[in-house]
Amino acid sequence: MRIDSTILAGVMPPYWTDANNQDHHGMSIEELKQVKAAINLQGFVLHDKQRKMKQEVDNLDSFEAVLAFKVGQQTV
Repeated sequence: MRIDSTILAGVMPPYWTDANNQDHHGMSIEELKQVKAAINLQGFVLHDKQRKMKQEVDNLDSFEAVLAFKVGQQTV
């Protein structure tokens, strides 16, 4: 939300603090937009992977299939 509000305001603070509590000085609004785009893309990648994993689990049709299921080795 801090990224969104900063982008909407169009005014960059003197430094930006990332998720690791590291300060980044001199970041521009355009660079912050790139950070936001990267975060959004990563969020979609995770969402897509979760959907595929849920489909894999939904396709298990027997107790034996559940026992044989190995997380992370399937592909849809």
